[in-house]
Amino acid sequence: MEDGIEALSSAGNFTETVSRLAPFFAGSCALLSIYDPSTHILRTACTGDSRAVLGRLTSPGKYVAEPLSVDQTGFNALELEKLTSEHPGENNVVDLKSGRVLGIAVSRAFGDGLWKWPIEIIQECQERYFWKAPRPGYKSPPYLTADPVITSTKIEGGEFLILASDGLWDNITSEQAVRLVELWLIAKGNREIGKGEKSEHKKERANIWAVKCSDGDFVVEDENCAAHLVRNAFGGRDHERLLGLAGAKPPFSRSIRDDVTVQVVFFKGVNI
Repeated sequence: MEDGIEALSSAGNFTETVSRLAPFFAGSCALLSIYDPSTHILRTACTGDSRAVLGRLTSPGKYVAEPLSVDQTGFNALELEKLTSEHPGENNVVDLKSGRVLGIAVSRAFGDGLWKWPIEIIQECQERYFWKAPRPGYKSPPYLTADPVITSTKIEGGEFLILASDGLWDNITSEQAVRLVELWLIAKGNREIGKGEKSEHKKERANIWAVKCSDGDFVVEDENCAAHLVRNAFGGRDHERLLGLAGAKPPFSRSIRDDVTVQVVFFKGVNI
């Protein structure tokens, strides 16, 4: 934050100032996991609404979803309590219906100076460098922080880890994601990936964008487990919905799906 403010007075010209301010105009979330093989401890750091979910082995071939992070939005009770205590008397900081913080979907993020800088700095950027105006109700910044929430868990053996951005979690639950990886492991073990039904399955629906994928739509067609999760999050065997959601191009795609990044990590003991 301070580096961006300093740019206003230290940059040599208009172009250099705008270049320095650019990283603070946009924002980003981050999700990181580090595994220590000597202690078998997995540490996860989250800033924003990406999510880490552990598939915890309960019996041979059976897993349960164990969240290693909680989405940092206004729907998160701890985040709501934090924002309320930091901004007493400001009743409009969090929209309880949308979970948004002065209009933004997350309560923690990198960048996003519009939710962090003093109002005088934002107004100066607006007048001189074409920034947006201060957010309505903007009184006592910062409203966002980049500080991560860090968790630790012991890996027993046989688990897997799903790391994904909110574009995946907008469409499937943590439990569904773990179940999908379980189905993928079964199909891979039986050498059945891609051998199931590939019908042009369709559903009667008023709006194909409004109906989330259900367990009955799941298929196993991809050798890559992350691709398998994305396929099923966007429609699975429901090809009409899959092509509509995954195939939309800019600028329409931004209103149809969020960015999707998925990684699946298998720990020792998983048969793949």
